[in-house]
Amino acid sequence: MERYPLLALFSSSEKNALKNIFLALCDAKLEFEEGKEIQNNELEEKIISQGEIKEEKFIEFLKLPNNLNNFGKILYHSFKCLKYLKKQVNAFEQETNIQKYLNKYEKTDKLDFEQFLFAVSVYCMKLDEEVLTNEKRIHCIYYSLQDEQAENQKENKSKEDKTSDDLDELLGLNSKEDTVTILYSKIKEIVLGLAWISKAHQLSIIKLKDIVNKEEKEKHEEKNKENKKNINEDVNPELIEKLTNKWKENLDKDMPNEVLQTLSNIHDSNKNIKEEINNSQKKDFFDYNTIDKYDHDIVINPDEIKIDESFISSTLDFSLPKKIRSSSLEEKNNYMISWKDWSKWYFTRVPNIFRILSTFIYNRLFNTNHSNNKSIYLLSNGVKGNGIIANMDNLLKLNCDITWEHLFVFSWFVPNNCMESHINMDVLYQATKDGFSLSRYEQCVRYYPGSTALFIIGELSNVKDTTQVVTGAFIQPPWKFNNSYWGNNQCSIFELNPIFESCQGTKKNTNYINCNNKNGIGFGGKVGMHRLWINNFFQKGGYQYDILSDFLNTYTPSETSFTQNFDIIEVVVAGFGGKESLEAQKKAWEFEKNEAERRNNINLRNADGEFDRNFLKMAGIIDESAEDKGIERYREKTDDDDN
Repeated sequence: MERYPLLALFSSSEKNALKNIFLALCDAKLEFEEGKEIQNNELEEKIISQGEIKEEKFIEFLKLPNNLNNFGKILYHSFKCLKYLKKQVNAFEQETNIQKYLNKYEKTDKLDFEQFLFAVSVYCMKLDEEVLTNEKRIHCIYYSLQDEQAENQKENKSKEDKTSDDLDELLGLNSKEDTVTILYSKIKEIVLGLAWISKAHQLSIIKLKDIVNKEEKEKHEEKNKENKKNINEDVNPELIEKLTNKWKENLDKDMPNEVLQTLSNIHDSNKNIKEEINNSQKKDFFDYNTIDKYDHDIVINPDEIKIDESFISSTLDFSLPKKIRSSSLEEKNNYMISWKDWSKWYFTRVPNIFRILSTFIYNRLFNTNHSNNKSIYLLSNGVKGNGIIANMDNLLKLNCDITWEHLFVFSWFVPNNCMESHINMDVLYQATKDGFSLSRYEQCVRYYPGSTALFIIGELSNVKDTTQVVTGAFIQPPWKFNNSYWGNNQCSIFELNPIFESCQGTKKNTNYINCNNKNGIGFGGKVGMHRLWINNFFQKGGYQYDILSDFLNTYTPSETSFTQNFDIIEVVVAGFGGKESLEAQKKAWEFEKNEAERRNNINLRNADGEFDRNFLKMAGIIDESAEDKGIERYREKTDDDDN
């Protein structure tokens, strides 16, 4: 196995898995000398060196439903045709051993062990950025999706009409790889397949959650029965007071402390037992961080997966040139989209659209906990930033016209650290429930240290027919309420309906977010002319092309100039910080309330006016361990907050 340098990229368990999978799937025709005995390890070496994986076996291994067979075929073709584009290497830099190997590696026209290793390395992001950046990795995958016949024709033509020398090819000059085109229908097939996998994972999570909660609640019910036997209903505050008064009347003195303490202890014990029983009845026992540790069979019937494919397809149409978008479905599906056109849309609008593909492949290969036929759609965290929002159900239960498809498309451009299968989207604020005003909004989102997503649902007020708009923003830092702009280039704004567009934060301008009681909430642009805005009473909003010149855009510009105003129906904010962020937010609000009550009695500030850090540590507001994780526990209140 030493002849395969790429194996060094994998752990011991992953190496064994790769070897065993290939041995199980490959089709090898072995020839042995008559009378010569072959040991097991020699046999394995022969199979690995001579075998190859055929399409039928590969698709069977993926364990996809019949309606996704085309998705499996496209993936097999990609694995088989994936190549390391020579132009990706800087010829003037010192090469690593892996780079030297890849520069000499020439793929064969079959999915043999060496090609299998390379494909897994690329798809599961095992090659580091020095060898293969994310942009180059996506380029390699895109290149592998072109039709084999078209690829062979191009290669033959290139040999006949060679216009560049070897150095030009090495440096990537005049490279045919930039002109590669693939059928638009292939892109659509892949994305719809990923939507199916993502939905199947989410349903698996919901089923697993129900099973775990049911089992744990049954255990706690038994425990609660025992606890109820220990409750002394005869002892309560009223009885203690009554007995104390009776004692005074008869003996003309206070009841002994020992008696009072005994009664008080019984009362406290009753109270604690009742609280424990009450909490166990409300508690959610399921932990998203430990999906792999649950040993349950989760069966997903393909008929359960219902997806609005037309919505997802319509969002993909914006990767096409404008002149093609209005064409018929057949014309669009047969359109050969170039890497140059598609990559511009990919890296600008949807940089994480393929993340779940890496997760899916990694789990098929290495997730032994759920590799059986009954739990195959539970995807673990083998790939960091795996492109999955697992717990969407809290948001979807709001019945506020935010659909699963909206959230799936939303995952295409959200930063990787929010795309883990254990991430829980906690609903922090809902206007129809919590109130349509910025002051109510502030009470729900202020001091929340995690990243948040703002969704705005409205009706366009400048069109004849009523059209619903779903727009919003992703906010990476904690919310601030003052007259200054704040935020960073990890923030983004988006529109999900009636058209799709995401605009990532840039470093050209710092006008990311402005939020105060006077102006409401605005993103980009400038005060009074924001790119996206809602007023302070959450009644009106608008979305428009950035009126600042392109080189000053806070967010990447839209394709066209437009202005659309809308009447707000609903505003929702979801947080990605989990229980830790919710607890930190609660603690910060409690501290502010307590500090306001005693600020006249205790001096909490240092000579420079800042809050005493040691006092904040004692109060539990500053948690140094949390700071190491990038969680903000407390933010100083500024004078602008009062304006």
